[in-house]
Order: sequence, then C-alpha cells, then structure tokens
Amino acid sequence: MDFVNVRELRVQPGVVWKRLAEEGELVLTRNGKPFAILTGTTPTGLEQDLNALRAARFGRALAAVRRNAADTGTDELSMEEIDALIRDARSERHHAAGD
Repeated sequence: MDFVNVRELRVQPGVVWKRLAEEGELVLTRNGKPFAILTGTTPTGLEQDLNALRAARFGRALAAVRRNAADTGTDELSMEEIDALIRDARSERHHAAGD
C-alpha cells in the first residue's frame, strides 16, 4: 500500500488518480499521519465495498470495547451484577431528571 499526502492530491490529482488505479488503494496522509484510505470501487461493487469497510470498523470498535472490559474487569461481571448496574444508572437518571 502506498501513501499520498493531501498537498499532492490537491496539486496533482491526475497523478494520484492514476496511482490509485494502479495500486487499488492509497493511504491519504495529513501532516505525515494517515487519516483516510482511498480505494477503488465500481458502481456494482460499491455497496459490497462499503459493507466490508463498515464490518472492519465494527470489528475494530468491538475489539476496543473488549480490551476495555478486560482492563477494567467488567468482563467478569455476572448478568445479575450487570442488571443491578443498569437499574442503579436508571434510578440515578430518574432522580436527576426530577421525575
């Protein structure tokens, strides 16, 4: 995978599009740090490509939640403990709203 910076895209878009066609995907950088992925697609493949990207983002988010749960020990809670935490949070919210 190759990298292209924002300035290069702005100044020479034709060159970047040609590289994208050759490479299939490029990482777009800003201030030397990756912030977007340019990837080729087709009208018939667009939905499938978007679904694959969304699935990858979901997997990354789920892994982060699982890491956080392991780090904080909440992955060890029983269903009864989880239900009690939910009840407490709802009760606090209910009282804070003045209901």
